Amino acid sequence: MAEKRFGQRVVLAGFRLDVAPGEAVAVTGPSGCGKSTLLRILAGLDHAFTGWAERPERLGMVFQEPRLLPWMSASANIALVAPFLSPAGIEAALAAVGLAGEGHKLPGRLSLGMARRVAVARALAVRPAALLLDEPFVSLDEDSARATRAAVMAYCAEHRPALVMVSHNPADLDGLVQRVVPIP
Repeated sequence: MAEKRFGQRVVLAGFRLDVAPGEAVAVTGPSGCGKSTLLRILAGLDHAFTGWAERPERLGMVFQEPRLLPWMSASANIALVAPFLSPAGIEAALAAVGLAGEGHKLPGRLSLGMARRVAVARALAVRPAALLLDEPFVSLDEDSARATRAAVMAYCAEHRPALVMVSHNPADLDGLVQRVVPIP
């Protein structure tokens, strides 16, 4: 990647990030420096930049907001992106993030923390070769954050995706990433 502009403001100027399969990288920097923009570019959601980005075909992403479809249950939100999963597989994905038995609930009946964990379960359910996480544990209490980090770490240990994560919390990075890359 070379450069991203918002009007006259340049972010990610000359920025390059290489992440190997199985490697977990945290991207850090001050608010507004382009961390979330970088993840959107890596996901293929932002094409208005100069340079290039390579990504695998199967990609999982957790946005800063859960972005669940409000008219679909938690289980249906997962099934939408992972139609190959059986109902038992969807329940296992929810259980991995501490939400066993909650799949019938619509997003409006979930707390923000629960919705965030559904979003993590959904990203893992696609069996991604690359996992992009934008502040994935930010609104979780410490027990839920620990369980959700453990689910991400277990997936990464078993499937070895390339992982790029944005977080301001050092606890989120501990044990999950091998390398921290600052954006100036």
